[in-house]
Amino acid sequence: MTRYPIEFLSPEGAVDYLEVDGCGIVRIHTWYHAFCHERSTHPSLSLNSETIPEPMNVFRIQRMDVRQSLRTEDDFHGVIFEYLFPRPLMDPGERTIQVYWKDKCIAWLEDATSMEPPHYLHLLDGVDVFSRDSIYGSGLPVDYLNHEVLALARSLPQPILDFGCGTGVLAAALREGGKECVGLELDRPEIRDHLPEDRVDFVELYAGSLPLPYDDKAFASVIISEVLEHLDEPDSVMAEISRICHGTLLVTVPDLSAVPLNHKNEVVPWHLLSSDHVNFFNSRSLKLFLEKWFPKVELYKIGRQITNDTQWWGNLMALARKDD
Repeated sequence: MTRYPIEFLSPEGAVDYLEVDGCGIVRIHTWYHAFCHERSTHPSLSLNSETIPEPMNVFRIQRMDVRQSLRTEDDFHGVIFEYLFPRPLMDPGERTIQVYWKDKCIAWLEDATSMEPPHYLHLLDGVDVFSRDSIYGSGLPVDYLNHEVLALARSLPQPILDFGCGTGVLAAALREGGKECVGLELDRPEIRDHLPEDRVDFVELYAGSLPLPYDDKAFASVIISEVLEHLDEPDSVMAEISRICHGTLLVTVPDLSAVPLNHKNEVVPWHLLSSDHVNFFNSRSLKLFLEKWFPKVELYKIGRQITNDTQWWGNLMALARKDD
């Protein structure tokens, strides 16, 4: 986030500063002696000499410093005018930002903040009241390759089964690296309609019933990435995985410990709240769960994040082996 001081005083209050958020939002921070949305003067914003007609949001915030200075009983003198950058202006390169108070230009800035459009952009200014399922429901398979998972998966003995492989992106990457790997996924429209043609030969779709369609000890290694949290009967599935795997298991799940660690920040990782998550693991419970079938469990954490002064990881990863 980039902050630019303005420090413009007006009879109504002050325009303190402008900040540019890397998600593509510009905020003008102001305070007023007595703000009234209909009667107070609003600052205006121009990007690359094009006026942005209306802010996306106008909201008030607590400003105890202003209250103390003015000696009033009002805590909420602060007012923020929030704008969303037009998509073309999020591209790399310098952009010009002008801030106006009435007809007077009070700030002329050259900004080169790196921007990335936020996911779920419609949630920023949508007019609908969304239900829980429309926010946290499961969607289309994500064709995303986690490079931390791939780095460990490359060390697995072959042949390898990627159980719950989605559209087969991890299996494809392992095969490109010379590994013998196949994928297994539920036969559902979301997968059939988005399975790339070049992966059809090594991704098998099945009805989801047990036993799994493989012989005993068919695989030296099995990958279960972001699957266990979705299973209604994880023990039954793990018993089948143990039957078909004679060596090593690689597992990833969301890390439940992110919730207590981030409690003071009032943050809960989005992925944990998915409506189809039915099992939640911390490091200890994942280790104890896997040891019932694969007694030698080594734990990893991936997806490192820092929120304020809190360090946390989004996912647990485990490499589990059977006794020699």
